[in-house]
Amino acid sequence: YKVELRAIARVLVTSGCKEGKVGDLIQDIARVFGVDLDRAMSRRTVRRAVLEGLVASQVQLGVEMHYAEGHLTMSSDSTSRRKLNYQSHHIHMRVP
Repeated sequence: YKVELRAIARVLVTSGCKEGKVGDLIQDIARVFGVDLDRAMSRRTVRRAVLEGLVASQVQLGVEMHYAEGHLTMSSDSTSRRKLNYQSHHIHMRVP
């Protein structure tokens, strides 16, 4: 599938659409605009597109952290409540 369709799938999933419904929804949207798609995107393909977006965002974060040139602050905190641990991590950086 093209980059644009995978990006639409990621937007739909992050908006709350179920992965199994995304393929049919994309076909319906394409039909409204007069485009006929050959096949619907499967749930597995949608899941892979979402994972692809996650990996790309992590790579982008790593590159930006590398070029932050010392303007980077990292912090973390943790607490527990009823024998459950909660951890938070925060990164602040100045990016040109």
